[in-house]
Amino acid sequence: MADRHQGLDLEHMRAAITSLAKFHAIGISIKHKAPEFLSRIEQFSKTMLTGLDEIRHVIDMQLTAIKKDPEIGQFYEKIKATCDPDELSTYYTELAVDHPWACVVHADFWLNNALMHKNAEGRVDDCKLVDFQTYYTSSPLTDLVFLLCTSLRVPHEGFDELVETYRAEAARVLTKLDCPEALELFATEKFDERLRLDASAELLHLIEMSKIVEQREGEVYEESPPNEHTMRRLRSIFDVYKRKQWI
Repeated sequence: MADRHQGLDLEHMRAAITSLAKFHAIGISIKHKAPEFLSRIEQFSKTMLTGLDEIRHVIDMQLTAIKKDPEIGQFYEKIKATCDPDELSTYYTELAVDHPWACVVHADFWLNNALMHKNAEGRVDDCKLVDFQTYYTSSPLTDLVFLLCTSLRVPHEGFDELVETYRAEAARVLTKLDCPEALELFATEKFDERLRLDASAELLHLIEMSKIVEQREGEVYEESPPNEHTMRRLRSIFDVYKRKQWI
């Protein structure tokens, strides 16, 4: 397992991205090859919406810190226009199983839920996803944005390369599985269009999760204000969002 305070370097993140893309591509193909299976899985899925009051309090603290920050305070009003902090029922964006982009998503895949494997030469050659407590049906690209923003080493260098690694690997697996209907989704233009929507939907999740990722010993999730490490990660996330025109 990696150190969450250091974040994943490109070698580790490529392995995580590749495994995530395979997981999603297989999930999407199931919808086309065995459509009744996804509906059956959906009966047992659940999100982490049971602690809304706690989440809302933390998001309020994060937004207050963002508003006061000289580097990212400019995004405060845009955040509120993009996603309503008072309406956390959209914190997880569920999709009906028959939606073109719907598949099982992990919803909490960051480096603490990734097990890395190294080969005999000491190079990272595989990654396993663990801790499927909160899976549900949504767009796979929510997982992609969440993993990159919470787990890539700050500053988020290599972000675009990693997004393309994911897209190409998902397309490769869908081609291998002979699933042309789903493969069309991963053409660059359609993929970028959906990624923009899902990045917007994930913003509150990222703002809240940044505090967990960067929390230090002695700090209390519900009470401690965001530390300097949290603010640094948030600044880097908003640099990505601004550059990608997601906000």
